[in-house]
Amino acid sequence: MVGNHSETHDALEDCLLCGNKTAKRSVQTQQFAYNENGEEVLLVADIPVVSCSACGEVYTAEGAEEAQHDAVCRYLKRLTPSEIRALRQRLGMSQAKFAEATRIGVASIKRWEGGNLIQNASLDARLRSLEKDLSTRPAPQLTPRFRTEFRQETLEAARRFRLRPEFGAYAEAA
Repeated sequence: MVGNHSETHDALEDCLLCGNKTAKRSVQTQQFAYNENGEEVLLVADIPVVSCSACGEVYTAEGAEEAQHDAVCRYLKRLTPSEIRALRQRLGMSQAKFAEATRIGVASIKRWEGGNLIQNASLDARLRSLEKDLSTRPAPQLTPRFRTEFRQETLEAARRFRLRPEFGAYAEAA
């Protein structure tokens, strides 16, 4: 069921059904049924749609499935695919590193971020706790570690080091 128009874009595009350049994109509020444990629940999402004035057809546009998927995630109180991806990126991890840190398979991470699957409640809690644990953990102290110890005279020579005068212009430009 498609509801009211939220926004309309004025640019006309080709209709995928009749081929005429008489189609307009808009975002409409849509109710759709979600089956949870054999019970039907009505959810609402803002869906991109295309309306053609030539053939009268209205069909969903790119991003409609993602909007419905996000609505289901919000209903289930789970992280959406974009929230999972944003969490992983905030932590500065690749999908493989994120999978290793969470002890969740990389294939599952890819499915969740791609919107192909919704994580169960316990795995969602693990994702949320990872962000909480890492955000409250103190930043690591970055102290240099060397395999061999420097001799005192080497350290003092490094402190006294200066560029020769002929390299002064190069040093100023850098």
